[in-house]
Amino acid sequence: MKNRYVAFVLSFLLPGAGLAYLGQWKGAAANLGLAFGIGVLLALILPGHVFDASIRYVAMGIGGASGQWARQKAEEMSKKANAPTTLEALADEVKLA
Repeated sequence: MKNRYVAFVLSFLLPGAGLAYLGQWKGAAANLGLAFGIGVLLALILPGHVFDASIRYVAMGIGGASGQWARQKAEEMSKKANAPTTLEALADEVKLA
């Protein structure tokens, strides 16, 4: 099991790194490409002074979204890993609930 907080921090610092940590290589590449693409697109369409004044906030938003994606994936993976695998285990869980 991978730590969801490590996945979050890695992806916050470098979009896609947390997903790579989780072994989600296609998602990691897509995340990094999307973050890079947003930055390039904004650099092309915004005037220089607006881009310079706002890029740090955009970067924090992208980092937060990327980190959240990685954290959510880690939680989903943990739930699947901890899910009962046999009908008897599932029946025991139902009895306990």
